[in-house]
Amino acid sequence: MISKNFYEYSSAADPVMIDIPIQVFDLDLIGDKSGWIPFDLSAKLTLPYAATGPSLLAGYIHVEPNTSARVVPHASAVFCCVVRGTGRVVLDTDTFELGQYDVLSLPGNGSIEVCADDEPLTLYSVNDSPLLHRLRVKPACRAFAPLQYKAEDIFSMLRDIDSDPDAANRNRDALIYGHPDVTIGKGMSPTVWGATVQVNPGEDAMPHKHNSIAIDIALDCEEGAFSRLGWKLNDKNEIIDPIEVPWKTGSAFVTPPGIWHSHHNTGTKRALVTAVQDATLHEYLQTLDIQFTYK
Repeated sequence: MISKNFYEYSSAADPVMIDIPIQVFDLDLIGDKSGWIPFDLSAKLTLPYAATGPSLLAGYIHVEPNTSARVVPHASAVFCCVVRGTGRVVLDTDTFELGQYDVLSLPGNGSIEVCADDEPLTLYSVNDSPLLHRLRVKPACRAFAPLQYKAEDIFSMLRDIDSDPDAANRNRDALIYGHPDVTIGKGMSPTVWGATVQVNPGEDAMPHKHNSIAIDIALDCEEGAFSRLGWKLNDKNEIIDPIEVPWKTGSAFVTPPGIWHSHHNTGTKRALVTAVQDATLHEYLQTLDIQFTYK
């Protein structure tokens, strides 16, 4: 007889979980709102707290011209990227002047003030608050120091990566944001990881997959840039029966864990997408299991 406090092992060791949906969010979600505007899929995930995935909550932080908004993320780590506008972020005694496409890695144990200059300021932001809610814990202190990645440095690194003679032999042209305080793994914080992928006109970033969830945002693109997602590959490393997600500047989409995904650009302009994942956590747990394909 099995009581409610026990499970028979073979029937319970691999329980059926709720599917994480492939979901698209775009700037229309902002409307006339300001402040923190989350991509909340908690109803689909049957979670009692806001979440875009089991361990990540993404959304926009939008501030009207010459105003500010205060965000309290209840998180250990916060990723921010400037989608449009200029302004600044104030975190305790630290102030970061922001330009378009700048990236921030911020500890989430306090409040974050976002201030706009003379035009609207929109940040794409992802934090690990669902993980903390799951554990019923609060961030007691900074897990790492805040760090800013300036757009000019990001683009300079992408140019170096793209011009490398070995670039054609890689799965994709991309950079990962690192942090000197992260000593296990290669991420920008102990849980949240970010990477920017560049897809040149006519190029394809071949399929890969990993056990981390990804919430990607298209930062700069024209019609003809898109992603393909699917669960199986053919013998040419092409995704079978793919779901295609068109890129639109400022729009974001969820890539569930374990699904093959590739990026493509049939347009005439370089396209950029930034993927934010819980990959540093998986690196620490040694469960990331990232797999690449090649032409």
